[in-house]
Amino acid sequence: MELALIVALGVALGAVALGAERRHRRLRRRIARLDRREMEMLHAVKPLYAFRAEERLRAAGRAARMPVEFRSQFGEDLFLDEVFAGQAEGFFVEVGAYDGYTYAVTYAFEAMGWTGLLVEAVPSLHALAAARRPGSRVVNAALSRRGSTGTASFTHLIDSRAPGGGGGGYDASSFLDDPGGRRFTKRPPRTAEERVEAPLTTMDDLLAEHAGAIDLVVIDVEGHELALLDGFDLARFRPRVILVEDHGLGEDPTLGEYLAARGYEHVCWLSYNRLLVRRDEGALLERARRIAQHTATAKTAG
Repeated sequence: MELALIVALGVALGAVALGAERRHRRLRRRIARLDRREMEMLHAVKPLYAFRAEERLRAAGRAARMPVEFRSQFGEDLFLDEVFAGQAEGFFVEVGAYDGYTYAVTYAFEAMGWTGLLVEAVPSLHALAAARRPGSRVVNAALSRRGSTGTASFTHLIDSRAPGGGGGGYDASSFLDDPGGRRFTKRPPRTAEERVEAPLTTMDDLLAEHAGAIDLVVIDVEGHELALLDGFDLARFRPRVILVEDHGLGEDPTLGEYLAARGYEHVCWLSYNRLLVRRDEGALLERARRIAQHTATAKTAG
């Protein structure tokens, strides 16, 4: 009797898991269709935002550090420019900075006069980012849990069309300890793999000498978000806005709950990215909510 019950329970749980996986695949397909339409719209809008930003700088008697381009994949930088209301100076951190240009969320902000920290684990991509982003400190490192030191060995997935692979596509990296965590990681098409090593450290160590506000943190680490956040003292550094990639789209609530417990409110999804604002940043939070309600590319469901 007990064996039959165990078998029946196992079958039921398997059916629930399969149903959840199917729902998640359907949701991802719907988002992919939306993203294609949105990207067509964004292609038309980005030059207008760049023109407006440069006009804003000229009116303030300032010059752009480099030509202003909004480079993000899903309009994240356009949304953030509205949230920060054209803020002329600020400090950002972008982890998973890639080549510093392709789909870079912070590129436009640096062009407009912000400074920041870029972190990229793949040495060849780090070199490209360092050459492209003169206003940022660009570090070759993999970030993980508190106390992390030494060297990280991880898998670099290479698309032959990507900058790191010699073409125009994109690629991805992961140094996850748990292969099961790769379930929600997007894999580029037509990939090869290589093992790569990078210095292993923490966000706290990289920011140890930083003084002043951190306006924006962008995290794109292919499933290693919680480990990175464990090594990032949010109570000390208090970034005002966090944009973090979550390919699970909230199916696993752990990431959202972790940030909520540390004072951050989920405002919206920008494709696979969660946008969160500190609850004590009242004006900024209200502006982000208002913009999300009137922005086609933002999905406000938590």
